[in-house]
Amino acid sequence: MDRLIWLPALALAACGTDDYQRPRTVEYVTEAILAPNCGNAQCHSSFSNVKGYAFDTVAKARASLVSGLIGSISLNAREEPVGDGQSSFLYTVLTRPVDRMPYDQPLLNADIKLITDWIDFGAPGAQCDPAASEGMVCVGTKVVECDKEFTYGAVVKDCAVPVPPGLPQKCLAGVCQ
Repeated sequence: MDRLIWLPALALAACGTDDYQRPRTVEYVTEAILAPNCGNAQCHSSFSNVKGYAFDTVAKARASLVSGLIGSISLNAREEPVGDGQSSFLYTVLTRPVDRMPYDQPLLNADIKLITDWIDFGAPGAQCDPAASEGMVCVGTKVVECDKEFTYGAVVKDCAVPVPPGLPQKCLAGVCQ
């Protein structure tokens, strides 16, 4: 008889425990976490734009996130974008002991983990905007193409390759400068 009680309880406990069912995309992070928790009218909305950040739309969130909140994204040896979520400024403001964001109700640990995992995964969709910079974006020291699915494409130029003195050395706004 006891087994009949425990079996449904175990089945229910197993449901919904896999956090990786939630997509690690800028759209999901914005619409499910940032917009409802941070993008309200008095905080980081298009209307108030506190500290220059807005999270009420995906387009505004993308612009805010690439302004330094997610840290630097680079390409690994397989040309895949990677980041460091726990070193990002976004992680810092979401977890710091004093003035933790959002002020009224801290985010759930599962949401913070999803955000850091998303950044570790290269913050898909955050830097890559095909409408900006002629479809090019700098990832680490490389200029890469950005396709219509907001994913990183072919490497166009490696800005880390030694350039003769007097020529541009930095990778900014999708071009080597």
